[in-house]
Amino acid sequence: MQSELLHTMTARYILREDRIALDCVIHDGRELRLMITHRLARAVVTEFARQLSDGGRGALAQDFAQFEAVSGRPDAQPVERLDALGAEHAWLVTHLHIQSIENVQRLIFTEDDNRGVHLDCTDAVLRNLLDIFYKAFALGEWDQSVFPTWVSGDVAGNVSASSLN
Repeated sequence: MQSELLHTMTARYILREDRIALDCVIHDGRELRLMITHRLARAVVTEFARQLSDGGRGALAQDFAQFEAVSGRPDAQPVERLDALGAEHAWLVTHLHIQSIENVQRLIFTEDDNRGVHLDCTDAVLRNLLDIFYKAFALGEWDQSVFPTWVSGDVAGNVSASSLN
């Protein structure tokens, strides 16, 4: 299967569908809406967190890395709402494949064995995607317990401290 490179994406929660929509622009300028179900989104979040936790960092180091990635995200124009796209330009993601390529993870979103789009992610991009999913879960009022505490930035509230004299 051949996949095409995602250039830009904007996540939205679609109440009517109870799904996350990724409105995307592909490398050649075409627009595409990827719809992600709650079940797949939970699996994606779990895998992204696992990928980022492999470094063996503690919660505070993870929290700092998450903050740095999200706050360092360059400003970009959001993709305009693609609500009027035809069926050939809006599809339900059924699988997410992850391939390790040198220092990046290639995420391949597929609907079937014939269509796919991909995004090459450094750890910073994966952290930004986790943040995007975290916010979409909040909009959908979905259970956020699947996210590690360092995604919400609430690690400091969970760390106990003691002092020695």
